[in-house]
Amino acid sequence: MTMRAVLRRPTFLHVRLLLLVLGVGLAMGQALVAWERGAPPTEVLAPVLYIPVFAGAILAGLTGGLAAAAFSSLVYFLVLVDQSASIGLRLFVGLLVSRVVTFVFYGLVVAAGSRFIERRLRKLEIYDHIDDETELYNGSFFLESSDLEKSRATRYQTVFSVAEVRVDRNLFEGKRHHRRVIRELATVLRDGIRGVDRLSRVQDQSSERFLFILPETGKQGCETLTGRLEDAARQVLADRKVEANGHLSVGSLTFPDDESPIDCLRQEVAEVEAERKVIADAGVTV
Repeated sequence: MTMRAVLRRPTFLHVRLLLLVLGVGLAMGQALVAWERGAPPTEVLAPVLYIPVFAGAILAGLTGGLAAAAFSSLVYFLVLVDQSASIGLRLFVGLLVSRVVTFVFYGLVVAAGSRFIERRLRKLEIYDHIDDETELYNGSFFLESSDLEKSRATRYQTVFSVAEVRVDRNLFEGKRHHRRVIRELATVLRDGIRGVDRLSRVQDQSSERFLFILPETGKQGCETLTGRLEDAARQVLADRKVEANGHLSVGSLTFPDDESPIDCLRQEVAEVEAERKVIADAGVTV
């Protein structure tokens, strides 16, 4: 997991661009080799015509790949037809068929490969519940886990609690200071809970939110733990000479008594997660 703290997960946009760059490099490399070997102009051009096939298949899938293959085949035919008299009909047909089959083959293979990678990335996104910076769980996990706890508590007539430690983001002096303090907070808060408790980090525009799901924990137990967590968080901030008064808050909710506030909290987290996924899909690092 250590590499996750350093590297962001690739989005499909990143992978598309990487595949396209590799495809262009491969095509240009083949064209260069053909030129150095003294191949006819048509055979130097032919590898270059792979580029629109790669682009169509990567960016628009199977339909785009086949459409680009048809385009490249037409261009190759128009260039080759000028040489038909000198090379003969048999060689002309052989070269044309060979290239058309190759263009279509690349369109099919690249589109299938691109689709496979997209599915794998989507699956990774669905099942990846780890926050990159702190290695805590993220908001997606909190939503899934709290939903599971609600179902379990309703079915078996038990309770669970949700604790929150919230820190204003304007406390921090730049990204480096912010990252360092948040990691320390994450470590201290994680060390302060039981093995069965689950801690998630959610960051919105104004605050850092640490959300704790506490199975089989009633209101009194949650409030006691919340007090300890607040003291621990204040100590971390004090050690970093950060003024916590007015910028640090805690809360505790217990199901089923606080079902409505828990649902409101879940809705807030869902909105943050939806925005985060939009940013991630656009390839923007925050």
